[in-house]
Amino acid sequence: MTNSAERRRFGRTERVLHSAAFAGGPMAVLDFLLPLYAGAVLAATPGEAGVLVAVCALAALLARPLSGSLADRGNKLVVAAAGAVVQAGALAGFALGGGLLPAYAMAALSGIGGALFWVGVRSWVGDRSDGDDGRGFGRLLSFEGTGQLVAYVLCFTVLEDLGYPAVFALGAASALIAAVLLGSATGGTGVAAPQTPQEPAPARAVLPFLVICGVTAALEAAMALLLLLHLQTAHHYGPYAIASALAPGFIAFILVPSIAHRVVARIGKRQAVMLALLAGALVTGVLAAAPEPWVLSVVWIVAAAALGIAIPAEQSAVSEGAGTRMGRRIGHYESAQLAGVTAGSAAIGVLYQTSGIALSGTALAVALAVTAATVPLAWRSLSSTAAAPDTGG
Repeated sequence: MTNSAERRRFGRTERVLHSAAFAGGPMAVLDFLLPLYAGAVLAATPGEAGVLVAVCALAALLARPLSGSLADRGNKLVVAAAGAVVQAGALAGFALGGGLLPAYAMAALSGIGGALFWVGVRSWVGDRSDGDDGRGFGRLLSFEGTGQLVAYVLCFTVLEDLGYPAVFALGAASALIAAVLLGSATGGTGVAAPQTPQEPAPARAVLPFLVICGVTAALEAAMALLLLLHLQTAHHYGPYAIASALAPGFIAFILVPSIAHRVVARIGKRQAVMLALLAGALVTGVLAAAPEPWVLSVVWIVAAAALGIAIPAEQSAVSEGAGTRMGRRIGHYESAQLAGVTAGSAAIGVLYQTSGIALSGTALAVALAVTAATVPLAWRSLSSTAAAPDTGG
């Protein structure tokens, strides 16, 4: 009986993780395609394309607090499944076309769907990951990255032959598969009690560490965009050549999180985050020399692997001490990440345009080093219940 229950729990977990691949891939591709689609199909001006992207990001940001409350009050997987359905509807709307005004509505729906999905899934994982040294979040990040990699490959393949509507339709179907997987995983879960039923840590105690998480997301997004821009403008690489140069790093980002918990278990979450960010700073410093494309690929591999260690450890630390407010805590984390990605992408674009890769790479390296140095201070602001599992002292 026990073995049967264990198998059911394992199967449920695998369906949830696979849903992250099926839904996360189309979401990532939509972020990439949205401005291109606006200009090529909707004849939007650069300003209108920017507004379209901003509507999606703003809707996602505004929907996260509500998503967290819904996840805490109901079944987290139902919330996530609803988000996948909303995302599928948005992608189907883009596939059908209809002009710029409907596109704004679909962009808002996409942001809302993404908020519901990720808050629901991550808070569900958080409830079941207490004290596991980030293994649960690491596996989730690996599945998420795998879905993104497959989605981008399919996007490049389908887009050239069949165009944008086919890409969006395929994404809608993938998001619906995620909804079905989540629906099949809800049976028997009920409103799961978190493994840490203590009184939640005060929000103000978590805020400094959420800033660290937001900065990490900003630097991750800035690093990827910087390498893409430099390969495109300085080396005149096309989309396929850029994809080939950056693919090894993305593969590292997929593989490392699923095994990073072994490192985290040995040295502790705090030290893992610090050392990963410091390693990213050291390797990013190489960009100051404006190296050749193959060196850029190596830099991205090491940086992506370091982030693959830091991000699950950060997510695990944020989720600990959340108690009955896991959904809201994850919602705050998601908001910090989204704000970081937006700020990091905007800042690195301007900096690269005005100063080139040498100064941009130096700025990223310094920012990573400063962030690593502030981790102990931010960690101490967490409540003792949140930081206690850190075995590395």
